[in-house]
This record gives sequence, structure tokens and C-alpha cells, in this order.
Amino acid sequence: MKDVEVLRSFGVLNRTFLAYFSRAIADQGLSYSEGVILANLGDRPGTNQDALAHDLVIDKAAIARAVKGLKEKGFVGVKRARTDRRANELVLTRSGQRVLRDIARLNDAWIRVVTADLTATERRRFFEVLRKLVATTKQLPPEWRGRPMR
Repeated sequence: MKDVEVLRSFGVLNRTFLAYFSRAIADQGLSYSEGVILANLGDRPGTNQDALAHDLVIDKAAIARAVKGLKEKGFVGVKRARTDRRANELVLTRSGQRVLRDIARLNDAWIRVVTADLTATERRRFFEVLRKLVATTKQLPPEWRGRPMR
């Protein structure tokens, strides 16, 4: 198989981060998906579910389930958008902001550990390339998401 190392590398990074992050936030009663949503709401306050689905390349139903859980747990609230009174914005509650600080520390620690052997230049370049890969991925047709490509 061509480029199996790339497949293995993405898999190792993904599975290892998922396990680390999931275990670390479980004591707060959060799932991995809920933690990701919280982190992104903290990065983009006042966003809505459609924007989250687009930004994260996750289907709207999965976003809705995670947001519902976060609302039930008291981490997220909903308010009317100032620019469009028909639209809703998602906002972090005080509890959500507190948990977000924990999530930020977890994320910072993860990045520090996995990039520890990189020089500052390599680290900067790695994140530049990663942003490019994500941008390219977001341009893929919808039928390529969530099922194997042929």
C-alpha cells in the first residue's frame, strides 16, 4: 500500500489524542464530542450550530446532539442573534467557561508534548501545513465525508 505511513501517522495521532482528551474530560461528565464543541464555542463565541457543523466538518445531527447534552449539563446557553432576530447563537455559561479553561490547558499540554522535539521553525511550519490540509479537506465534496472513498 502506498503511503501507509501517512495513514498510520494520522491514525496514531487521532487515536492517542482522542483517548487522552476523552479520559481527561470524562470526570466533568463530558464526551469527546461535547469537549470539542465547547472548545470551538470558546474560540468563536456566539456562533450557531450550522457554523459549527461547517467549521468542524461534522453533520448537523451530531452537532445538535452534542449541543443538547451541553445545554442539559448547564455548559451552553442559547440567545437571539443581534444581527438576525430569527437566528440563535450559542454561548458558554459560567460553568462552560470554567470547563473551557480546563480544556485549553489540556490542549496546550497535548501540543507541548507532541511537538516537544520540534524546533520553533518546524513547529510553525507543521501548523501551517496542517491548516492547509484542513482547508483542502473542507473543499472535498460532501459525498467524500463519512464514508470510504474509492
